[in-house]
Amino acid sequence: MKKQNIFCAFLSALLVTMTTQAASIKSTASEKKFEEVTLTQTTHLEDGGTTTNLSAVSHGLRKKKVFGLVNVSVYVAEFLAAQPTRLAKTEENFINSFSEAQPVQLKLTMVRDLKGSDISKAFQESLEANKITAEKMAPELKEILDEVKAITEFKNKEAFTIVATWKEGKATLHVQKPDGSIKSWTGSPIFVNQFFSIWFGIPSDTKLADLKKSLMNL
Repeated sequence: MKKQNIFCAFLSALLVTMTTQAASIKSTASEKKFEEVTLTQTTHLEDGGTTTNLSAVSHGLRKKKVFGLVNVSVYVAEFLAAQPTRLAKTEENFINSFSEAQPVQLKLTMVRDLKGSDISKAFQESLEANKITAEKMAPELKEILDEVKAITEFKNKEAFTIVATWKEGKATLHVQKPDGSIKSWTGSPIFVNQFFSIWFGIPSDTKLADLKKSLMNL
């Protein structure tokens, strides 16, 4: 009986910890529209009992060439940060400044119906352009790509949101899927840098280079 009581107490403490650490991501819409997408004015992040407000920094349109001929619009990307003034002004240092401006958010709102497998494949192409192969990819990032791939279809106007935080030498990515559910990964800051290199690293094509400039306000 004593062992059972100890186990129950441990389980209760664990559940309390899990509840405290659960993240909540809520956005306030602005009055502005871009490519028929209502832009975000502020994001409210509740994480571990702390509430942080993120402000809009920039936005842009991801286009991609299909069959090497026609450019199609894929999604509107919005970048937000809690302390935008701490973002570096150069391409070389931009990603590394995210931990100073944290939390930071990238919100992708689809402008067409797309398979999750197609988006995951596009992400992998961008990672490969940054020499991040399957062998070099952080395990947390592999799991996130699998999560994206598992989504049967992203519908037009559905959003996929990523919020990153850094604390005590670790980094966390909170991923909010179109259905509103949130899943979080914590690990070495390397995996967060790898993830953001999809948009802020070496562009895999000219249209992604255009989006990078828009998001960095260059």
